[in-house]
Amino acid sequence: MGTMARSSRGRSLVRTGGARGRSAPLPSEVVTPWRQVPLVVRATTAIVRTHRKVAKANTEAVIEIGRRMTAVREALDHGEFLAWVREAIPFEPRTVQRYQALAAWADAEPVQARRLARLGPSKLYRVAALPRSRVVRLKLAMPVSIPGGDGPKPLDTMTVA
Repeated sequence: MGTMARSSRGRSLVRTGGARGRSAPLPSEVVTPWRQVPLVVRATTAIVRTHRKVAKANTEAVIEIGRRMTAVREALDHGEFLAWVREAIPFEPRTVQRYQALAAWADAEPVQARRLARLGPSKLYRVAALPRSRVVRLKLAMPVSIPGGDGPKPLDTMTVA
């Protein structure tokens, strides 16, 4: 039979070995010891909750900034907007384009923008590029596989590079 590796606190971590002589654990055999420590579970819940609130507020701010940037672009003559971006605001032109695109998407899809705001602006920008039919079906807790990723993860826990 296999053996259980133990953490420094004596908790079971991973089952190794076994009847077939395999040494790598199966995902179902991996035990996450932090889930057994109530303080860590509460802190983790608080961290995730706070992050979602901040991400939502950040998304709302980025959308509002994008709307204002669009208003400035419309108020300036052709060719003046890029000069304004380079001189007046602390954003790269590509960031300005993304903010404006996100604002335009949020105005066109307000229900989806509100529903998905907690993803944060970087993830939401990528989601906004998906077909509407896919966005509507998107569930934040549903594991999704991304090519080149580490396997299926819920969308709201993924990081964007």
